[in-house]
Amino acid sequence: ELHDLQATSGQGWARGHISFTSRLDKVKGPASVRLNMEAKLPLQDAAKLFGGNPAKILAEFETDALPLTRLKGAIFHKAYPEFAGKSFFDLSAICEAPLRFKDIPLDYLAFELYGRSEITHLRQVELGYAGGQARAAIDVITPKDQTNALRYRFALEDAQQHRALQNLPQFKQIEQSLKSREAGARSGANKARAHLRLHGRGPVDDPFRHNGFGRFELHNDQLGTIQLLGPLSKILQNTQLNFTSFNLNTMQGAFHYQNEYLNFNPLQIDGPRTRILAPGQLRLTDESLDMQVSVSLFSNLGDPDSKLRKIGDIFIKPLPNLLRFELTGTVTKQKLRSLYDPRNFIPRF
Repeated sequence: ELHDLQATSGQGWARGHISFTSRLDKVKGPASVRLNMEAKLPLQDAAKLFGGNPAKILAEFETDALPLTRLKGAIFHKAYPEFAGKSFFDLSAICEAPLRFKDIPLDYLAFELYGRSEITHLRQVELGYAGGQARAAIDVITPKDQTNALRYRFALEDAQQHRALQNLPQFKQIEQSLKSREAGARSGANKARAHLRLHGRGPVDDPFRHNGFGRFELHNDQLGTIQLLGPLSKILQNTQLNFTSFNLNTMQGAFHYQNEYLNFNPLQIDGPRTRILAPGQLRLTDESLDMQVSVSLFSNLGDPDSKLRKIGDIFIKPLPNLLRFELTGTVTKQKLRSLYDPRNFIPRF
């Protein structure tokens, strides 16, 4: 037994207890190893100290800081069937400095991990991402005769939109599509904030076979502008008739996903005056769209008797179907087709 072990390495340190139990038989090596360790070391040194599954987990991270890690556990030799399934480890870590997890930059990270036979529980996960704060809980299910699976719950609050998507390679194209086409889009990029909640499950090695549900909100003054009168709207923006331009600044929606399909019911986009509802689905594998879009240009104006609302009705009421569309194509190459039927404008006699 190594009792009250204390060691230093540069600015790092490790302390704790390691005990070994052996039997007088033909089995080489101890029947069990029990650990109760605490360390503040470079990750590669902590991985060498802890070994086994904890080392594999720590190898996924990169940082120049010295995270505080704690490990308690017992490892039983596989030669003793009476101890089968009884090995375990409890690992906790706190890193208050920036780090990377599988090339994803994090502002900070803390978690508690409980490794058991055929399942690993990740709890009390707190991390900083893209200037926001996130919490998560994850179960990694590893049955002997079945595919490994995940169960997860995740919430991200107040993250910077462009950083959140930019740091995830699979979402770079979507991030570009959310930027305004106006010249001033970049000036407000840091003000765009994202919120996300997610509950789901699926196989570890195939994210396109997951199913679950969630909700997101995006607040971004550069989401875009609907120009009701085309180029004339830009001319009128600085006059009392600037109602002909409809800015959009909020996107939100509840969704559910199954396999490669993400379904919104509906996706909602709002501005000070306008509301857009778009139920439908996004296919994640090729980013293809199949959505119905309805635009209510004055839906968010509070007073139905206001002069602005009455002027708007002059434009909107005669052509209600012109503001309903079918959205197809892909996220980066969208195709918008009006659903109105010209026959609706022919009077019936």
